[in-house]
Amino acid sequence: MKVSKSKKENKVTFNVEGSLSLSNITGIHSEFLNNSKDFESVLIKGDNITDIDLSFVQLVYSLRKSKKLELDIKLNEEQQSILNIAGIKEFNK
Repeated sequence: MKVSKSKKENKVTFNVEGSLSLSNITGIHSEFLNNSKDFESVLIKGDNITDIDLSFVQLVYSLRKSKKLELDIKLNEEQQSILNIAGIKEFNK
């Protein structure tokens, strides 16, 4: 995962790819916690997502409680339906 920080915009950007599932969520969560604490806004950008599950959805909900959150993740139809059903489609550009 690549992390970009912009103090000017008070935003941190996470570039994710591959699996956003239970098998990787502990590492993703740790990166988010370690790199977002000094910023008001979080942008999660994603490409080449192979897999997404409820653990990522839960992570998004927990982040949105304390941060302004934007998602810009390219998903296939099945993956997008997971976000839609979970009620977080409004975050994804």
